[in-house]
Amino acid sequence: MPSIQATLEIEGGPTFCSVTVDGVSPTVYDLMTAAYGTQEEKNRPPLFWNLRYYGTQLGNSVIMLNGTHATSGYSNQPYFYWALYVNGKYAEHGIDSQPIHSNDVVKFKLEQYNPTIHAGTMVEKCHTANTA
Repeated sequence: MPSIQATLEIEGGPTFCSVTVDGVSPTVYDLMTAAYGTQEEKNRPPLFWNLRYYGTQLGNSVIMLNGTHATSGYSNQPYFYWALYVNGKYAEHGIDSQPIHSNDVVKFKLEQYNPTIHAGTMVEKCHTANTA
């Protein structure tokens, strides 16, 4: 079975370097699962998360990483969400469909939602679903 090595970073939290991810077409979700599985064996900091499923079109969205929650599901402002970056660029897909490749650096950042900047994006669709 093929495998790749990638890095998972959480802004303000742990970094998981050289995580081995098995599979033909690994995704960010696969990387998160692989990093979770290496905590004890490599004496790494803890990694835990909660997801919210938005259906087949949007997939899963991270609503909590290591105890820090996005403010999704609340109508009050400001609205913060876990932004996903791959190699310094904003990801085009959610965690379960965003592909990763060998030596990629995947980073999560807690960012504030802006209706103007996020118009027409997956972030807007998730925000709309949360406040409806």
